[in-house]
Order: sequence, then structure tokens, then C-alpha cells
Amino acid sequence: MPEPPGSPIVADQRLPLAPTDIVGDLVDLELSTVRAALAAAEALDAWDADRRVAVSLAALNAVSDRTRPLGTLSVGQRHRVRLACPLGARHAVLLLDEPTNHLSATLVDELTAALATTEAAVVVATHDRQLLRDTASWPRLEL
Repeated sequence: MPEPPGSPIVADQRLPLAPTDIVGDLVDLELSTVRAALAAAEALDAWDADRRVAVSLAALNAVSDRTRPLGTLSVGQRHRVRLACPLGARHAVLLLDEPTNHLSATLVDELTAALATTEAAVVVATHDRQLLRDTASWPRLEL
């Protein structure tokens, strides 16, 4: 198994393949981890990740200045940033525990709109009546 890209390696005198294998086999073996990483990045549209997070930050009216210390944000501002990041990162599943805590009614609407556009499976634990009402028509799995 090749080492991860960026790892120090020793170009051993022994070839990890049989003498009957071809040069392309050695190249493919050496580049297999790089190609796998590239395929994973392409599957996630990683090239667009920063823009997607920026769109999520804007959708939730969250602070978008990446140089701003978290300690200078209010609890609500920190919560909005924390919600926007996984929304923009395009995870397959979002588990949200009381996501509307510290959010105004307007921001609950914005969160609901953002959740409605995600392709992720969304699991929400909430007592927020507005969020429950707003998501009542969504497909659900009752446990």
C-alpha cells in the first residue's frame, strides 16, 4: 500500500510488483492514494466548499468575517455560524439538537429555508413549535 501523499518514503531498490507487470502498473500503484483523494474531493464538489459555506453563512445572517475571533460573537451569532458550516459543507446526514436555541423567529425561518434546500438527511431534536410547524409536511421517519 502506498504511503499517503506528502509522507516521506524511501525509493526502495525492490519493486513492489512482479517483473512481468508494466510501468503503468507501478505508476498506478504509486498514485492510487492521490487518485482516491481526488475522486473523494470531486464527489464532494470540494472545489466549491468555501463558496457553499459563504452562502450558508449569508442565508443565516451569520458573521462571515473569517478573521473575527469567536469570543467576540454573541451566543446567537456563534450558533448561526455553527449551523451554517455543516449546511454548507454538504454532509450526508445532519443531526441537529435543539438547533433553534438562541435564534429569533426570523432566523428560525431562515434555518428552515436552509434545511429545506439541503440534500442531507436531517434529524432534528426540538421542542420549538415554529420549527415543528414549518417542517410538518417534510418526509419523516417516526421513531
